[in-house]
Amino acid sequence: MHAWSTKAGGLEPFGRKAPAQALAPWRARDPDVPVVEHVDIGSGGQVLLSAASNAQLFVVGRRARHTHVGTLIGPVGHATLHHARSPVAVVPHA
Repeated sequence: MHAWSTKAGGLEPFGRKAPAQALAPWRARDPDVPVVEHVDIGSGGQVLLSAASNAQLFVVGRRARHTHVGTLIGPVGHATLHHARSPVAVVPHA
C-alpha cells in the first residue's frame, strides 16, 4: 500500500485507472508518442509547479470562462502565472 492511499481515502485504485482511461484515445491515435503517467495528491497548481520546476517553458491550458468583467483564468493558471520559475504560456481550450 502506498503512503498516499490512506491519506486520500483509499483512492489509489482510481488514481491508477483514471489516467490510463483518459489517455487511451490519445495513445491509440499517436502510439509513437511516449507518455508517462504520474498521479500525485495536492492542488493542481502546486502539483504542476513542483513537477515542472526545471521546465524551460510552462504550458497550461484553460477553459474559456466569460464573466461580466471579461475572460478569467482558473486557479491552476493563476498559480502558474504567479509562481512558475519559467515563462508561462496559457493556452485556451479549442
